[in-house]
Amino acid sequence: REAAQMKTLWRTLCAAVFDFCLMLDLADYRVVLAWGDEGVFEESLVGQPFFQFVDRDDCRKVLTKTSQMAACPTVSEVSITFLRAYGSSQFRLPSSCVILGCQGDPSVC
Repeated sequence: REAAQMKTLWRTLCAAVFDFCLMLDLADYRVVLAWGDEGVFEESLVGQPFFQFVDRDDCRKVLTKTSQMAACPTVSEVSITFLRAYGSSQFRLPSSCVILGCQGDPSVC
């Protein structure tokens, strides 16, 4: 019961602060959990490769930040331009992001 309350609290907090939240598996950079993604990207990102939605110029920056997270879980801010398909073209979504390392499981952030 307490775990369910904490989950609800975190989801509410994330929704109040962020437009969307993603949890990544750092082994293959696949989205394992997401909240608010369908409202922004008009599709679920769960199970999809994260870098499919990131501008090529920002991929190395994300890799560097997440590698640092695996070594020492902490909080890091990074600017990422996300890509969203819109019909036959792509829409660029410049974003200010927070990467939060998971102390209980360094394989996700």
